[in-house]
Amino acid sequence: MDGVGGNPTAPNAWAPEFTYVPEEDLFYVYWSSRVDNRQLHYVTTTHDWLSFTTPRPLFDPGFTAIDLTVVREGCTFHGYYKDERNGKKTILHATTHSLNPEVDTFKGVARVLPDNYLIEVEGPTVFPKIGGGGYIGYFDKFNGDAGLSFMQCTTLADGDWQLIPDAHTENVPEVKHGSVVIISRDELLRLLGE
Repeated sequence: MDGVGGNPTAPNAWAPEFTYVPEEDLFYVYWSSRVDNRQLHYVTTTHDWLSFTTPRPLFDPGFTAIDLTVVREGCTFHGYYKDERNGKKTILHATTHSLNPEVDTFKGVARVLPDNYLIEVEGPTVFPKIGGGGYIGYFDKFNGDAGLSFMQCTTLADGDWQLIPDAHTENVPEVKHGSVVIISRDELLRLLGE
């Protein structure tokens, strides 16, 4: 965001991600940028990755927030994001029925991790379990480079997240934020050149 045409100027664009909405044949690209001394989430759209709409605010929970990731379940888009306020730094949950902020906006500041989970975290990613039966989420314990931790739930609507003990998972060393794209076996074999 470069200030052209009356738009805000932002020195950063953190944790960009995108969601494809097939019924609109549209990609929503979103990220957080610092504007007026506060991080907010912005969105642009594209059909072809060559031309993009003017960035506009997507989500403002009323405080600095970063690292939005979005997963669709039915007609609801579930957003998981980091509360960036000092002393908070946890993962929160919000929902909307459209990624177009002119149609609907994200609402919610529900805490995802247990109240007694006091480790500072960021960079949530949520994806469906292969074969169904729920969702996996992971997040970065960034303070002290403590790696990733994982959680799981049966439905996003219920939000019945349970931590998976760190002893039950294995991490790539020094990994940080990331995204998961589910592909078919045939797609994997093509990528591997087989």
